[in-house]
Amino acid sequence: MATVRPRVMAEPEPQPARKGRVISEPLPTAAQHAARMKVLQAVTDTSEGIHLADADFIITGGRGLRGKKGFELLRRFAHLVGG
Repeated sequence: MATVRPRVMAEPEPQPARKGRVISEPLPTAAQHAARMKVLQAVTDTSEGIHLADADFIITGGRGLRGKKGFELLRRFAHLVGG
């Protein structure tokens, strides 16, 4: 599996002569897997700012920031540089 960020590669030219077919495959529903599933937590997106896919650059932090104060500093930095 590979992941490529949006807009990393050039968009291909349209090729109207190409043909394809849509194959519909039934997918199992959540109810069919309910016995094997357990919801641990539901999280609502409370992020502010632009969507990650639309960002020109990404500023990120981890454990080295040592908690809320470090992440607040990172948020202020991101705001200063237009993130």
